[in-house]
Amino acid sequence: MARKKDGTTPRNIPIIALNAKAMDNDRDKCIQAAADEYASKPVNMNDLFAKMVRLTGRVHN
Repeated sequence: MARKKDGTTPRNIPIIALNAKAMDNDRDKCIQAAADEYASKPVNMNDLFAKMVRLTGRVHN
């Protein structure tokens, strides 16, 4: 994971875990490993952008 478990990585950097071969509990594993959100392939771009907006509070036009 990109966020260190010891807490030294800034919490303000959103991490969306992306998985190609999603299993039923993969989302939970990624969230437990410090990801802020999860997406699996095939990626729904509208869903991904909605997650990005929710995590950052920004809308890019």
